[in-house]
Amino acid sequence: MFGYFLARALPGVMSFLAIAVYTRMLDPDEYGVYALAVSVVGFVSIACFQWVQVSVLRFYIVGSESSAKVLGAALFAFFVSSIPAVLACVVIWVFLDAPIKRQLIMIAAPLIWVQAWFELNLELARCRFEIFRYGLISAVRSIMALAAGVFFIYCDLDELAPVLGLVVGGVVGSLVAGINVWRGASWGAEVRDELRAFSSYGAPLAVAFILALVVSSSDRLILAWLIGEEAAGLYSASYDFVWQVTTLLFVAINLAAYPLVVKAYEQSEQSVAVRQMSQNGSLFLLLAVPVTVGFSLLAPQFAEVFLGAEFRQAAAELIPWVAVSAFFAGFRAYHFDLAFQLKKKTYLQVWVLGVAAFLNVVLNLLLVPLWGIEGAIFSTFLAYVFSLGVSIFLGRRLLKIPLSFADLLKTAFSSCVMAVAIVFLEADAGSLALVGQILFGALVYVLMVFLLDFMGLRSMAVERFRGR
Repeated sequence: MFGYFLARALPGVMSFLAIAVYTRMLDPDEYGVYALAVSVVGFVSIACFQWVQVSVLRFYIVGSESSAKVLGAALFAFFVSSIPAVLACVVIWVFLDAPIKRQLIMIAAPLIWVQAWFELNLELARCRFEIFRYGLISAVRSIMALAAGVFFIYCDLDELAPVLGLVVGGVVGSLVAGINVWRGASWGAEVRDELRAFSSYGAPLAVAFILALVVSSSDRLILAWLIGEEAAGLYSASYDFVWQVTTLLFVAINLAAYPLVVKAYEQSEQSVAVRQMSQNGSLFLLLAVPVTVGFSLLAPQFAEVFLGAEFRQAAAELIPWVAVSAFFAGFRAYHFDLAFQLKKKTYLQVWVLGVAAFLNVVLNLLLVPLWGIEGAIFSTFLAYVFSLGVSIFLGRRLLKIPLSFADLLKTAFSSCVMAVAIVFLEADAGSLALVGQILFGALVYVLMVFLLDFMGLRSMAVERFRGR
């Protein structure tokens, strides 16, 4: 898990840095247009290509005789999925009347294919447990995207610049990934069974991912529609800033653990799979709970240090809500939703996220006119809490996903002690003061976790000390 955390660390830092840079170089209106363009790209990409990526992750097993057929099915499915992606871009372009937005679509269209191909190669590296390759191509993409985006801003391309940067980063990252991994892929009639498996497994998940994107993106679209692109920009900067950090923890654990869980489950080693899932849940708690508390407690300081001046006031109010929402969303997606994926009942995820998406849209339409961006984040928070509850309720009927209640109490208590310690630590404003608060809080949290013997850490340390 630590290897994947390192592999994701640099791309995560670069995404984090990109938000800090762009909120200083673009005004809220320009950032809002960029955020909306990225949302549209994400929607089309997920709708057309995500089912291929998740199917590869589920069915590709290293050393299996069917690996070549899975690769062939993935390539065929990818090229077929390009057709509706083209049609979607044409339809969007026709219905847009603003010249700048049409230019954005012309730039964003190739980004859809570049991003989808890059993500497919990334999932293949994950399936093969190629941690170094995974980290390398991720880092190259993120570094080039930010560097190119800043360059294009200096070329006075404004909101077009970050999108162009993403295109450049995706192309360079895909070139680094290479095509050698696809050699030996089967073609023709040999891949029919794999394509059927892709469709039955991946199609419901594609719908589920679309609905998840509706939950995460409909708020900013509704804000832009009802209030304006400036409100969408203020909201998106705060949302993306926290989301990048919080979900990094979930993703790092999931990247390493999910293939292990699937492999153990498919080989009828259910006790091994259950133990791995239990450990995953405890690691989620260990990392995500204090980060959520820290963001909530230090929201004004984070806004002051990392975001542009025009974004700070809104961010100080939104960051705590986004942090808690990200916690609930990540715990559902990367832990409790495993019941649907392992049992190959992915259509149930559609129900989970369908209800959440409907709730989020309705609440946004009701609350945004009343409370503005606060109404948007409150709607999203309620949708994620509700979706977590529905996932647990439906998932337990298929497969009981373990979670240690004792570990939950330990992380909650340790985080509360950490919060009290940070409050009593008086610190001035600024980056050094924030770093000091984070380090002091982390030290207190680690000590509490050790004293409470979380996951047997203290016991293992004592045993190793005595064994010397």
